[in-house]
Amino acid sequence: MSASHDQRPLDPAGDGSPRDPVADITAAVQRCARGDRAAIAELYDRTCGLVYGLARAGTSTDAGAAQVTTRIYARVWRDSVGFRRERTCALAWLLRITSEEIARCVDPTEGAPR
Repeated sequence: MSASHDQRPLDPAGDGSPRDPVADITAAVQRCARGDRAAIAELYDRTCGLVYGLARAGTSTDAGAAQVTTRIYARVWRDSVGFRRERTCALAWLLRITSEEIARCVDPTEGAPR
């Protein structure tokens, strides 16, 4: 690997400071817990590719993935008050919810949404 290759996260603020995507996700979840509606939109924007991709793989249809993804973010909004960063990483918490909702919404014999 070249010594000139910079592996710091992108600098969306433009101030030269590296960003920690996991810290940003954690902050958004904590803001959701305080009822900040903009935070769920931010969390969605930061994580929807991953969440939708997992939902699509689990449901095998775009419609099923969209339905499951909606359920996931509704649950994140509802359950964010119980999130404790000292217990788990926010991204791991989101992925656990994603896994649980995919399992809840998919017919195990067909891979289709229930």
